[in-house]
Amino acid sequence: VCGDAIPANVTVQEPPAFFAVFGDLCPESNFGRFEYGHSPIYDGTPLHQVVTMLRQPRSRVLSGYDHNLHDCRHMQASLCLTRENSDKPCLGDVWLNGHWVKNASVINPLEYARCVENCTVNLLTGQKCGDQSEPDVETAVRKVAELGFVGLTEEWNMSVCLFHAKFGGPILAGEVYDVRPGVIKIVGEDDSKLKELNAQAEDMLNAW
Repeated sequence: VCGDAIPANVTVQEPPAFFAVFGDLCPESNFGRFEYGHSPIYDGTPLHQVVTMLRQPRSRVLSGYDHNLHDCRHMQASLCLTRENSDKPCLGDVWLNGHWVKNASVINPLEYARCVENCTVNLLTGQKCGDQSEPDVETAVRKVAELGFVGLTEEWNMSVCLFHAKFGGPILAGEVYDVRPGVIKIVGEDDSKLKELNAQAEDMLNAW
C-alpha cells in the first residue's frame, strides 16, 4: 500500500496516529479500509479484502479487563475515572512499577467477561464490541470463512509468515514488533503482587 514511502520498522496502533506522521507520504486514499482495530465489519465490506487476527477468548477478556475494562461502557462509567485511558485508575487498581493493575477482588473480571463475551461476533456482524443485543453467531461464522486472511494472535509470527506466503512481499520489522506488550511484560512477570492479582483474575474467569 505504501511501498518504500515509510520505513520498514514503523509500527502502527491506530489510523489517526499513523496518518498524523505519514499522511503526506502514504495518504488515506491508498487504503481500501484502514480503521480502528475494534471497528465493526459493516454490511457491504468486501470480505475478501479483510485481514484479521483472532484471539483466544479468555486471553482477550483479560487484556480488555486490564485495559480499563475496554468496550464495556457501563462498567467504565461507574468504576473508572476515564473510559479508555489506562494511565488513569479504576476502582481498586493497584500501582505496580508505573502501571495500574486491576484488582479482581474489587472489580469482578467475570462481570466484565459477560459484558464483552460477544465482542468478536458483534464486530464480524457490524455491531460494536460491547453491544448487548442478541448475537448473530451464524452470520459471524459464515463471514470468517469469507475473510481474506485470518491469523491467530497467540501465533502472531507464524500468522505473519503465512500472510506473506499467501500474498507475497517481505516481512517488515514493524509487523513482528509487540506494540501492546500487556501488563505482565510491562510490570514484570516475576513481580509477586502481579502474580497474585493475575492468578486471582484467571481463577475467577474459569467459571466463564
